[in-house]
Amino acid sequence: MAIKYKVQHRRSQVSGKHYASLAAVSNGRISLSDLCEDVASKSHMESHEIRGVMERLASRAQILLSRGFRVEFGPVTIFPKLSGTLTDTETHAATADDLSVVKAKTTLGATVSRKFTRDFAEGCNWQRIDD
Repeated sequence: MAIKYKVQHRRSQVSGKHYASLAAVSNGRISLSDLCEDVASKSHMESHEIRGVMERLASRAQILLSRGFRVEFGPVTIFPKLSGTLTDTETHAATADDLSVVKAKTTLGATVSRKFTRDFAEGCNWQRIDD
């Protein structure tokens, strides 16, 4: 099955120039239950056992992430991320002392291994759809 994509046309609000970009179109979302059923069909475990392991992994990962660890899920690594910026004002130059965790945004980031990404790219097919 090919991954669908479409061409999006936009106009830059800054320069006014037209540009086009490519965007993947999702085929939907796979639920945890459906994923566990799929994995169970190719293993000796039952889907409810796989779901229990997955839920426990997610629970432990959340705790470990909150302690500052990077957590690897095979080729995917999840890590805590903190972002915050300040800019100079007319009366005050922004300094490192002006930034605080209270003013920052806490999120999670993720990276995917190069090999996994390369294998994905080599194994997928794309199909253009037009709206």
